[in-house]
Amino acid sequence: MRYAAAFKAGTALVAGGLLAGVALVGGALAPAVTAAPEPGRISVTPALPSPACVGELTVPVGAVEGDDFASEPTQRTRALFGAHASTDSSEVVDGAFGASIERIADGDIASYAALTCVRPATTQWLVGGSTALGSSARLVLSNPTDANVEATVTIYGGTGVLAEQRVLAIGAGQVEEMFLEGIQEGVDALAVKVDSTGAGVVAAIEDSRLDGLQPAGTTWIAPTDTLGTSLVIPAVGAGDLDSSAVLRMIAPDGATVSLTLVDASGAVGWSGVSDLVLDPGVVTDIEVPQSAVGAVEITSDAPLAAAAQLTVSRASTIGAAGSVATDRTWVSAEQMPSSTGEDPVLGVYAPGAGGAIMAYTPVATRLTLVDDTGAAVAEVQTSARAVTRIPLDDVAAGTLLQLQGRAAWSVLITAQPGFIASMRPAPTTVAPVDVDLVDGPYLP
Repeated sequence: MRYAAAFKAGTALVAGGLLAGVALVGGALAPAVTAAPEPGRISVTPALPSPACVGELTVPVGAVEGDDFASEPTQRTRALFGAHASTDSSEVVDGAFGASIERIADGDIASYAALTCVRPATTQWLVGGSTALGSSARLVLSNPTDANVEATVTIYGGTGVLAEQRVLAIGAGQVEEMFLEGIQEGVDALAVKVDSTGAGVVAAIEDSRLDGLQPAGTTWIAPTDTLGTSLVIPAVGAGDLDSSAVLRMIAPDGATVSLTLVDASGAVGWSGVSDLVLDPGVVTDIEVPQSAVGAVEITSDAPLAAAAQLTVSRASTIGAAGSVATDRTWVSAEQMPSSTGEDPVLGVYAPGAGGAIMAYTPVATRLTLVDDTGAAVAEVQTSARAVTRIPLDDVAAGTLLQLQGRAAWSVLITAQPGFIASMRPAPTTVAPVDVDLVDGPYLP
């Protein structure tokens, strides 16, 4: 009994000591009140997927054989600029960007066609094309990444959204295509939005047309991944060639738009283009007045995408005497150069003879064209709100060029009368991204 009583008393003392120890330790481990850590900022250059080209032009229908009316071309050249390596399907560019330039002398798709090979994007707009009688619009989607992606295609026309969205699965390193006339025919004016998963896709539309038996131009429509409220199309005239131009716009949520035509000397009179109302999702075409060297300024109260179609004509070698064939190209709208900060440095590959840069400058400035060695190729003094033509005839084809200065610009190719192509510039480097870092504990 005494043993049991002593055991109980000892147990009580130990328990009491343990409780006191726990209370003491608990007090020592109570969290201290500390100031919130200050965030730190670092600059990181993201790892982006490689650029890619979308392949060559194709005849959109089966070949027609015959001495005078063969549809397949027999005289074709295609140059790829920028180091590249092809997978089974995709033409992957090992560099900041690349370029594809085709010259097709005969057949249904007789034309010049050029396209800048760019990086994939998850959202992009393609403004241009038609599925009216005699027209074909072939949407090409290239996936140069190592992962499968899905692309959702939305088609717009003169009445808004057309048909249902289409979803395409595109395997790693693969290319998929879709003929838009097979989805909705008889559409005079098209615009297409492509949304994709993963790292995105490289998109382009082959716009091909026939006027009866006469080639009426085959070209690539380049994508843009941003909409804007202050845009400029730097080329709506083909220099010495007899040309015409049509402006195409689409505002997904609707917009009120004002347009201004400028040439080498400044603004040009253009009536009836102030406060134009664009209905949501409706594709709108407007003819541009004749201008040998011109650009169009676009000011809007809501984001939109735009492009201009330039058309040139020539005497045809098929059919009856006096027949006329045409060629065309689409020039995408660019963001108006900023008045503050720095615009991205853009570059292009020289196309060879017949190439020229068409540069729009919002203020009087000096533009310097440099090659990949940093040597100046050309220097020009420009006027405010004017277009300046910089010929590239003396620059070897495939030379990487950068234009330094505040300008929105594009490249026109008119090496032979009656043929025309264009290329838009692309960023020469990957822009760094600022990232905020805050010290904190690991998550449990």
